[in-house]
Amino acid sequence: MVAPVLEAISKKTHRVGREPGMGATYKVVHQLAAGVHLVAAAELMALGARAGCDPKLLYDIVSTSAGQSWMFNDRVPHILEDDYTPRSMVDIFIKDLGLVLQTGSELNAPLPS
Repeated sequence: MVAPVLEAISKKTHRVGREPGMGATYKVVHQLAAGVHLVAAAELMALGARAGCDPKLLYDIVSTSAGQSWMFNDRVPHILEDDYTPRSMVDIFIKDLGLVLQTGSELNAPLPS
């Protein structure tokens, strides 16, 4: 019934089951990847700079190689331009990663904290 509306406003829709809450579960699990990729992008750029790598060349190499991620390609260009304007709400990021840790704890799945 709502599928045509969702398909009209979304690049892709996913059917994740009939149990209530499964969409939220998929989102929480996905947020783990988003958080890891964001931190990894910042850490690798900091390590590269400390090691003497040219930041723009490092970005070019990583963004076209196996270490590439959407988060890396989206956020690092702003770092290279000294543009530290927030791209998302920190409190929402903290909430989402808190839900990741809570889910891991409830499932007895070890996660870094």
